[in-house]
Amino acid sequence: MTNVTKNSHYIPNFHLKKWMQINASIFDKKNKKSVTLNQDTSVKYFSRKFYYSHKNDDALEKRLAKFECYISRLIVKIDNAKGTLALAGKELYLLKLYCYLCACRQDNTTEVIKFDESSIYRSNNYLWGIPQIHGRDNIIQFTESIVEEFERVHNNKEFVSLESFSPRSDMTIFDNFIRLNLKNLHLCIFRNTENNIALSDVFAIIENTIDSDHLYTYIPVSPKTALFLVKTKYYITVEKIFESRIRLAQNNGAYADPYLSVIFEHEELKLVCPYYLVRSAVHIQETYLPKTDFSTVTIKIQELSDEIVDKFNSIMYDDSRFFIFKDDKQLEKAKKPLLDRVISVN
Repeated sequence: MTNVTKNSHYIPNFHLKKWMQINASIFDKKNKKSVTLNQDTSVKYFSRKFYYSHKNDDALEKRLAKFECYISRLIVKIDNAKGTLALAGKELYLLKLYCYLCACRQDNTTEVIKFDESSIYRSNNYLWGIPQIHGRDNIIQFTESIVEEFERVHNNKEFVSLESFSPRSDMTIFDNFIRLNLKNLHLCIFRNTENNIALSDVFAIIENTIDSDHLYTYIPVSPKTALFLVKTKYYITVEKIFESRIRLAQNNGAYADPYLSVIFEHEELKLVCPYYLVRSAVHIQETYLPKTDFSTVTIKIQELSDEIVDKFNSIMYDDSRFFIFKDDKQLEKAKKPLLDRVISVN
């Protein structure tokens, strides 16, 4: 088996390199020891032999590598962006597809609510109706489906865009072509300028609504950048957020919650779709209208506050085996539970 890639990273190597650049370390929770994150330790802790194959070959691994190579260039573009980012419609769709992959390529993806006796907050239909990933068979099955989608979209020169609010002319071409329901999810990009975003073998975190629907998936892609795949029906506009709060409260026999997300709380307006509305004119009473052309979009990069980052880092640490941190201060802070993740029935 000459030139066969035996070790497959279940956390992409191009992400791990971002943390290597800030001289991060790995904390092994079982052995209670820290080691420097480098190329050797990244293989030891974040890869497995023939992870994407039952046949001890690297066919899927090589196809996956092409997807990761494409995305790695976009992540560099995102990290270097100053405040806004222009993306082609195809780039936008494939970034969303990559977020989907990050939640399905390993079985460590976790949720904000760890346990709920009433089974209200914890999702029963994990992630967009897809059963929770369990074991190698599921991992290979979903990874292969996602890679196939990348290959179809990437190689199709007619693909312009595919959003839930795209013109029908765009959508009809691909309605039978696209297998994964990403049309009703939008992308948000967040930045923490202090490089406080941690990483672990838990590569994705999902928050759900009170009625067990998906709110968003959090994907840390560098120490300063995180991608969010957000449920558009809750966050398409500011008005929709307030409508959703009232509706969910009424459905559950309570007053409206002050927020949908227990992580974002008062900052959840940052999850509004950044490319749905555009200014119609610049004047005293400027108005915003729905965008009609998604062949290109401009996304404002939102600030991810330390308060929110600390909550995600705490969840990453709590549910991980191997936790990547930039310094001892960050590690000690991540060890402290910052959120009540267990809901009890009184």
